[in-house]
Parts: sequence; C-alpha cells; structure tokens
Amino acid sequence: MIEKIFLLPVEMSELKSLIKDAVASSMREQQNSSIESKENSVLLNRKDVLDIFKISSATLRVWMKKGIVPQPIRIGRRLYFKEDDILDSLKNHQR
Repeated sequence: MIEKIFLLPVEMSELKSLIKDAVASSMREQQNSSIESKENSVLLNRKDVLDIFKISSATLRVWMKKGIVPQPIRIGRRLYFKEDDILDSLKNHQR
C-alpha cells in the first residue's frame, strides 16, 4: 500500500509546536516505560537473601563489601535487594 503524502505550507511557529509536542509525548512514553520496569522489580529482604545463599549475616556483609552481592536499597532502616540482581549473583556464585 502506498500512502499519499501531502505537503502543506506551515508557519514556523506551528512546526516548532508540532515537533515540541511529538518529542514531549515520546519522552513521556519512554519515562513511563522505565518507571514501570523499575516498579515491577521484586524486592527481597535480608533474610530472604540469607536463605537463598544459605549464608550467615556476617558472610552477607563481607560479600556486599567485596561486591559479590549488589548493594541493597535502603528504605527507612531496612535493606532490600532486587531479586533479579540476587539471582544473577547466585548464578555467578555457583560457577
């Protein structure tokens, strides 16, 4: 199918406005999709991570310092780990 394209004279200010609206719309869509992906991350507490790796709290602290386990997210006084990051660490740890 061939679409017909019509070229019409447009004022410069109207063209700028159209481009600005299109870019703003695209940026909003991009931002919303990245927010949704962050919100869909499952967070694990410290006990969950200890159970997954079958390690002690002391070992978890050492692993966090060495970078074996990714740094947690602090919410208030509690620490949470992204499940995807922990599962990646578990795969690397088993090698």
